[in-house]
Amino acid sequence: SDILGNIAGHGGGGIDNVGGTAKVIRTDVMDNYAGHCGGGLKNVGDMTILNSLIANNEAGRGGGGIKNDGTSANLVVKDSDILGNIAGHGGGGIDNMWGTAKVIRTDIIDNTAGHCGGGIKNDGEMHIKRTTITDNTAYGYDCGKFGGGIRNEGTMTLTNTDVFANNPSDIEEA
Repeated sequence: SDILGNIAGHGGGGIDNVGGTAKVIRTDVMDNYAGHCGGGLKNVGDMTILNSLIANNEAGRGGGGIKNDGTSANLVVKDSDILGNIAGHGGGGIDNMWGTAKVIRTDIIDNTAGHCGGGIKNDGEMHIKRTTITDNTAYGYDCGKFGGGIRNEGTMTLTNTDVFANNPSDIEEA
């Protein structure tokens, strides 16, 4: 399946899952735009993404690729690629705001955030396993020397995960 070239004034340029259950399997979510958050996908429910490509999406605020939004939001991303997404604020690849997220065997590469967390911005609970986070960029003035790969303001576990060659340097804990 392909979800390509869509525009949303607020959230979820490609998919906006509000309180439902969504499964995105073997799908290309590309070249979508959201004026606020979740350029590719916005989740305020339960979302599972498997064997999919989330690429070249853009959000005016958070989550260029994916926005997982709220305490009831649960996200699983597995065996997927999150590439070349742009967020005007935080989380070029993924912005997890107060939700729960699991990322497994996924490449998060070449994403950009206008503030912090070029690859990932986390304000909730996040578990990342066997994932590569590289070549992401954050431009935020208060990111200092870190946070190009990950900006963490919540709870995060990394297991067998490579975080390298991000700009500014890789991981920032707030």
